[in-house]
Amino acid sequence: GCQDHGWCFSYTCLKRLMTFWSVVKGASTTTIHFTGTNPQGMRLHLPNAPAQEKIIVKIYYQASMRLQVFTGSTFVEDLNRHDGKSKEQLVLNGRLSANNAAGGYTQQVVHLTDACNIGGASEDSFKCMTPSNVHGANRFNRAESLLEIVVAAHEPHNFIEIKSMPVVAVSMGVSTSVADFYKVKDAFLSNLASTLGIDLSRITIVDVVAGNARRRRALLEASAVVNFEVEPSPTIELNTASVA
Repeated sequence: GCQDHGWCFSYTCLKRLMTFWSVVKGASTTTIHFTGTNPQGMRLHLPNAPAQEKIIVKIYYQASMRLQVFTGSTFVEDLNRHDGKSKEQLVLNGRLSANNAAGGYTQQVVHLTDACNIGGASEDSFKCMTPSNVHGANRFNRAESLLEIVVAAHEPHNFIEIKSMPVVAVSMGVSTSVADFYKVKDAFLSNLASTLGIDLSRITIVDVVAGNARRRRALLEASAVVNFEVEPSPTIELNTASVA
């Protein structure tokens, strides 16, 4: 159920904490859809579960969010990100080794048993930087807007915590091919950050795809669509000017 907690006698300082108990089948996948806005913070527990018991939980997020997963106080990065950057983009930039025969990157997925599962197929463990089947292993499935997490039997202090950080998702058409875009990507990001007046580290390229036929005809040349996210500033600047 839910209960309001507060530290004053006004509704402005109330915080609603909700606990939902569910019965789920072991070694299964459960999908969660909220009828309203997703909570900014959420914890997942698997209490009193036998050792080696695992489930996969999928949570639908409609709004653009940067989701951070923790097991206890330890941050667990998305399987398809490395130091906050998309592994697919790092492979295209030549900063990370490819994980498929075509020389590109195929998404790693969470799994109940496979230590390394790439694109739905079991692979040798050396191809995965992070195991697919450990407690807290997670990835965000953009095609379905689902956060997918492995929840395994754990100690009480090692619960899974999900923290949400809103981001601005932008899609921009550019007059260049996908291949040529990566030649000028650094200058593009630098100019974009300068135009927006923000730090370069707050911009993350999610994907770059070829423009559609209509766009190419309109531009009379090659085109691409750049999808990127702008994260909020980690610090808040306060106006310290005195008020008369």
